[in-house]
Amino acid sequence: MITDIYCIDFQGCYTEKETDGAMSRGSLNNCGYGKTPWGTYLGCEENCAFYFQAKGTGTGLSAKEMTARRRYGVASTAPAAGVQKAISQVCLTISATDDRFERWNLAATVANLEHDFRNEANNNAANRTPTKVYAGDANVSGLTANNAFSSPDGLWFSKATGICWIQTDDNAMTDETNCMLLAAIPGQVGDGGKFTVKNKMLVGGVEQTGTQETFVGAALGEAKLRRFLVAPKGSEVTGITETNDGRTLFVNIQHPGELSKPLASGEAPQSIWPGNQGYGVQGRPRSATIVITRKDGGVIGL
Repeated sequence: MITDIYCIDFQGCYTEKETDGAMSRGSLNNCGYGKTPWGTYLGCEENCAFYFQAKGTGTGLSAKEMTARRRYGVASTAPAAGVQKAISQVCLTISATDDRFERWNLAATVANLEHDFRNEANNNAANRTPTKVYAGDANVSGLTANNAFSSPDGLWFSKATGICWIQTDDNAMTDETNCMLLAAIPGQVGDGGKFTVKNKMLVGGVEQTGTQETFVGAALGEAKLRRFLVAPKGSEVTGITETNDGRTLFVNIQHPGELSKPLASGEAPQSIWPGNQGYGVQGRPRSATIVITRKDGGVIGL
């Protein structure tokens, strides 16, 4: 099991514990992953900024450091006096000789930044790439009610079929549908063309409009982009793999019923999947892996 203190051999930040930049510790909230064609493994973290904290010790931070932390949602000040809990729950010192979790403390505790952990969060937050793309009032991809989606949180290509499986994570789209898994047949480079996007935004309360030319691939339509499954309420689809012959698909469903109130509240949970489908203990939601096969034993998606 990979935890937040597990040693991982990849390029990391220069810190008190990893002084050559060739080793980093741990991995959390791996919401997307996949193997590259050349055999390496990519893991993608999310929401890691919330684990860091600035304890009420040490020297002040520079204006640039404060701005950078606010930009990525990383703590820049210590919790208020008397606060017992904060978003971050990781930063602590077990003993005078055990400081494994001190790397979550971003306070500038010494004069030399090479001997504290003030830059530890940069390895997680500084290179984040947004996954949501907004294009004015245009439906550039020509999506319909049968394949509309947002926030693709994972893209995985099947070796058996070439299908691109799209996993989504967007609880803001629940007015239309829950998070989902879609199957897409990839196009070819150069199969699209130029497209003019109409943009508008409010500036000082006044609507401004404009256009921007871009290039898009050929529209897939419902024939080449289809919704394969819809996840339970409050969950996201994260992680997918298959058997070598493509006849069995494994799909992870994470945190169903995420917005449920505590059971002691007496309110019905947002979801009690998969227990309500006859799998596992009933009464509360649980993450699970779905195993999908075809009744005729064929390849999934074809």
